[in-house]
Amino acid sequence: AVSSISASDIQQAPDIGNLQVRGQVSFSTGSADLTAESRETLTQLAQEINEFNQATVAVRVIGHTSRPGSADFNQALSQGRASVVVNTLTGLCVTLNTLPEGKGFSEPLANIDPKDSENQRTEIRLVRVN
Repeated sequence: AVSSISASDIQQAPDIGNLQVRGQVSFSTGSADLTAESRETLTQLAQEINEFNQATVAVRVIGHTSRPGSADFNQALSQGRASVVVNTLTGLCVTLNTLPEGKGFSEPLANIDPKDSENQRTEIRLVRVN
């Protein structure tokens, strides 16, 4: 990875957009264990991500949870899940700078009950760096 780009650079970089993830990036309940289907999804995604130039594009992987459980637990869970996705992508030879971020249940989807499992999601967002 290109080491001159810091985490805050990536967090503040302008969005190019969220990758359209075909398939699910999902986890076992209450854990950061990826399902088998999720590994397949990330394998496909890694190929797409590698088509971008690592000098100009970075990846934010943002984990979100739903409302049940404590804020601390959900923050740690969302961070752990985002980290697992980043580590999996790195293991699949993704060379772009990839930053895991956990949001816990602080950013529920609009018009969705915070307790609804739809809020459990992983955003894979491309951002423009440099």
